[in-house]
Order: sequence, then structure tokens, then C-alpha cells
Amino acid sequence: AFGANEFAEKRLKSYIELLIDALHDIILQMLIVLAIISYFLETGWGPHPEMAWIEPTAILFSVLIIINLGATIDYNNERSFRNLSKELEASNKKVVTRNGVLVEVEDADIVVGDVLSFNAHMLASIPCDGLLLTSDGNVKMDEAALTGEPEPLVKSVEGPDPWIVSGTSAVAGSGHMLVI
Repeated sequence: AFGANEFAEKRLKSYIELLIDALHDIILQMLIVLAIISYFLETGWGPHPEMAWIEPTAILFSVLIIINLGATIDYNNERSFRNLSKELEASNKKVVTRNGVLVEVEDADIVVGDVLSFNAHMLASIPCDGLLLTSDGNVKMDEAALTGEPEPLVKSVEGPDPWIVSGTSAVAGSGHMLVI
């Protein structure tokens, strides 16, 4: 009903887009402009107008090599990062109780109504928002990334703060939370 518990996959830039991005470097733009100016000055007023094309061509060829190297490196980095992210997502499993059965699922497959098991060791990262249902009485969550709070916050079923927020981590204790 709500879709996958993940962000939409970002479209990777094409090689041509990366080449254009590389051309936004001010130094490369200056080299291109100076090569063009040099060509016209050497052709019109240089001692050897027939040889005027050599230096500007060498400069433009160097710029072409630089933008291609930059685009190739960026192209490969984007694809490598995406592949690593997919491998991490595939290996990052969580344990949920769904329809009374314990199931191991990826973060994206967690749905509203699941009961997520967590602990401070293996299942510490919290991929979704939820309400604490049961705990060992010692659940502490690191919410520094969200609130800036430097100390872990105590969570308890009966306490004033039973809410567990996506993106936080369990630093102590274990429990179960209802995914909302």
C-alpha cells in the first residue's frame, strides 16, 4: 500500500553529461579561450602564420584528454558506488515478525505493521519509524544524527518517549518495535 521502504533510485549521469560537467572547470575554460585567442593572434600577427595551429591544437587536445579522464573516472566511480550500495543493501538483513512468523528481510521490504526486532549488536541500525512494544528495560538509542543530542536517549514502553526514529541506532539493549 505504501511502497518500498527506500528512496527512489537516482539516475546516473551519462558519459556525455559528465564530459559537460568537466567543462565547467574555470581553468579548462580559460585554456580553451586562450588557445582560440592564440590561434587568431598567431595567424594574423605571428612570425609563422602557417604554424599557428600547432600550439592551440596541443592545448585543446590536452583539454580534451583532461575532460575525458575526469569523465571516465566519475563514470566508473558512480557505477562502482551504486554496485557497492546494492551489495550492502542485499547483505543488510533485519528480522521482523510478519503474520506471526519470524522473517529475515532487506530494509526495503519492511512494511507498516511488521514487528521489527533490534539489538545493540547485530541489528542496531533502525531503517524505519516505529513504536517500542517490548524491551529488555535498557534500550538506548543514538539520535545524534537527527537531533544533535550527544548522549544516547533511553527508550521505554511505558516512558514518555517510546518512539524510535528511522536513521537512529540502538547502542544498548534490545527490543521489538511496531513499524508505523
